[in-house]
Amino acid sequence: EIVANTWHRFRMLYSSVDKVVMPTIEGGGCEYKLLAKDGITLQSAPRNFETGFMGPGNRADWLVRCKPGKHRLITQAYVPFGGDLLQLTGETKLYGPGPNVRGNHYTREAQNLVTLVATVDGSAPATPSCEVLPTFEVARPCYLVDLQREPSTSFSMHDDTKIGVTLGLKVGNSDISGLLPPNYYVESNESSYSNTLDFDGMHSVDAKPPIGQPIELDLHGLYFHAFHLHVNPFQLQGDPVLADATAAIPNGNSGGAIHANFEEKKTGAFADYFRAGDWHDTLMLPTRNSLTVRSQTDKFTGSQ
Repeated sequence: EIVANTWHRFRMLYSSVDKVVMPTIEGGGCEYKLLAKDGITLQSAPRNFETGFMGPGNRADWLVRCKPGKHRLITQAYVPFGGDLLQLTGETKLYGPGPNVRGNHYTREAQNLVTLVATVDGSAPATPSCEVLPTFEVARPCYLVDLQREPSTSFSMHDDTKIGVTLGLKVGNSDISGLLPPNYYVESNESSYSNTLDFDGMHSVDAKPPIGQPIELDLHGLYFHAFHLHVNPFQLQGDPVLADATAAIPNGNSGGAIHANFEEKKTGAFADYFRAGDWHDTLMLPTRNSLTVRSQTDKFTGSQ
């Protein structure tokens, strides 16, 4: 239960292993704006958006104001990893078990996350204020300095200021990499090899980036797996929503045509939730598989 016609801050954490959610508030009875992602305030906040997207470990801060009555915070899809994200555009429901179903439940239908009951009390205005909520910017520490204008020549695999990471099996230079977990592939000055993730990574070194300067990570497999970096957050470079070659991915139950339909329907919905310059520490993307991110390593050392 919340007070009607009053702004509230919602702090969300999505805890999952193999699912994503696309939260939105249906019906038009609530206003909602994005304030922060993964605990980091947006460059300019708050921001209007249509649909959120949260993979395992993602956090989000929303500002929400609702008219009196009941409202539903819903997710537009409930889907697993491994390529079957494409299922969310299918016209039929698929239930496991099966070779591509893995015992999970896929559906296009909205799933209810939270029912909000907005009530009027003595402290709340009878109607929402027409005042426009102002935007603001916050002072940032040095490890959150804007890295978008840093020239690409500043980064090199020779000193591990540039590192390639593929979450899943690497398929040449293709953006369809990432289909077969738990493989991963690292390209750096220290290594250039495929490996199988066995949660023993603390005893091996894939890259040794320097401290106190920017580094660049070329990430692949973001359409299928969440990427998480401990200690140092990273900044999205380029358009994180623009669809890439994942549209050509074949799938056991669907294919490129279905995915292209997904792009057409959903790219606009996510356009304001993900923007170049945003900061994350966990990233999974709804409409593309590869993205370059940059991070300021600051002064912290050790395994990450």
